[in-house]
Amino acid sequence: MKIVQSHGLTMKCKVLVMIAERDSPAFHTQSKDFYNLLKEKLPHDSVEYLEVPVVDHFSFMEKCVEKDYIVNKVLARFIKG
Repeated sequence: MKIVQSHGLTMKCKVLVMIAERDSPAFHTQSKDFYNLLKEKLPHDSVEYLEVPVVDHFSFMEKCVEKDYIVNKVLARFIKG
């Protein structure tokens, strides 16, 4: 991980940007722009992007109660490092 300094703020972290496949084009644009900005500022391996298939902004969260849901698997891997 790399320490990033911006406007006096220092942070050391990994970032996972997620978007639901069926979200609006504006959500997709914002998520991709945020991801690209972070990739400029952080090391390549500190930022990941995931488009979650077959869900929208709300059903994405509803499915998180399912043990084998892709988001839960990705988050578990991401947290373990």
